[in-house]
Amino acid sequence: MMFTDIIWDFDGTLFDTYPPMTEAFYKALKEYGIEEDKEEILRKLKISVGNAADFFRDKYELGEELVSRFWFYEKNMDKHSIHLFQDVKEVCSRIKATGRKNYIYTHRGDSTFEYLNINGMDDLFDVIVTKSQGLRGKPHGDGFIYIIEKYDLDRKNVLCIGDRDIDILAAKDAQVSSCFFISNGCEGTVEADFKIYKMEQLLEIL
Repeated sequence: MMFTDIIWDFDGTLFDTYPPMTEAFYKALKEYGIEEDKEEILRKLKISVGNAADFFRDKYELGEELVSRFWFYEKNMDKHSIHLFQDVKEVCSRIKATGRKNYIYTHRGDSTFEYLNINGMDDLFDVIVTKSQGLRGKPHGDGFIYIIEKYDLDRKNVLCIGDRDIDILAAKDAQVSSCFFISNGCEGTVEADFKIYKMEQLLEIL
């Protein structure tokens, strides 16, 4: 086995949350009478929520409350309507069944556990690190390093998978291998060790 410890991103990698997040940001802008192109919102969110907030605040000279309005709509999304990407559950189950381990490192908070519970994914992850740990966010590798050091992982056996440049940059910062999952049509610009278009392709890498 090439990789025995898989560290997953959450949004845009395990769960297809960016379309509803885009809608939430669209609604937040709509409160200001602004109808922004949803593809443009998605592109900015795929960099980071902070990037999207800074960009649209500067573009339309908006205040800090834009972010709070976005999080209001995001928090009130119907969690039962947000789905796993195709084959994600099967791939995670296969990893666990072959004696390897799944981990999650995400900027998301407690809603991480809600989504996993709703989709019957609770028992597929050995460790889940969220923003509640207070670590520096990606592109810093602090979250990966925390998992590696706390659970005494061998870096050469670790593969981090995510859907944004900051995921790959964080993996590089932690000095571990990376896999870019192309979702929502966003391919990124930072070179990863591996690139996949369908989740089942991850099994070929492992």
